[in-house]
Amino acid sequence: MILKSPTVGICISDHVQSIPESLKGIKVRDFVNGSGTLDKIGSIQPPNGSLTVDADIFMMDRVDLKAFMWLLKHDRLLTNHNKSRRGFSATTCNLCGHANESTLHVFRECPRALEVWVNKVPSKMHHEFFNLDLEGWIKLNINGSTKKDGGWSSYWAMASLEMDNKVVGRTKEVRLIKWIPPSLSIVKFNVNGACIEGVDASCGGLVRDDEGCWMRGFAKHVGICSSYMAELWGLLEGLMFV
Repeated sequence: MILKSPTVGICISDHVQSIPESLKGIKVRDFVNGSGTLDKIGSIQPPNGSLTVDADIFMMDRVDLKAFMWLLKHDRLLTNHNKSRRGFSATTCNLCGHANESTLHVFRECPRALEVWVNKVPSKMHHEFFNLDLEGWIKLNINGSTKKDGGWSSYWAMASLEMDNKVVGRTKEVRLIKWIPPSLSIVKFNVNGACIEGVDASCGGLVRDDEGCWMRGFAKHVGICSSYMAELWGLLEGLMFV
């Protein structure tokens, strides 16, 4: 069976938005060369001459940045807000105590995040930068439109990744803590508090002499609260204990 060249074709302007004026009346068949392969369709520029946010993310060099930015764009990072939706945590921000640790709170609205952005973002951009929704905020920064000089999108992505490591990822630092005995004939009282986020918290304390021998102590169930509040409960109970 011999296929003849079509006399009609699909008009691109009926299916694609924001194409150049010179190409609005052109048909798909006009992009096929004599060998039957596509010739020019790749030359059509995306709307407004810029790539989509997903495409910009894909073009990043570092794999960890690609993965992080994809999770950020789709609101899949394990903030306390997102963990609470799965029943794993309370929504409270552990850094500032705000009632809802959402993605925008972690990366833009928390006082720790504000310290990073307020002096870096030009004042004329503050209203837009600090009021866009998550998708618009990411698009603004990843397209580099916040600053005229190059490199803003990379700086913003790296700074956001650092925030993720410190807040969402809760990068752990292991430190050895040695108990220091008090002076001769003096007793020392230590208190502590700990919690499993969104599940339970407790506090406790003990009194030891100058040789480290246990004298007396206490333990108390606190309930659901942050680790910071558990520490405060330990301090309060310790003061009442002595």
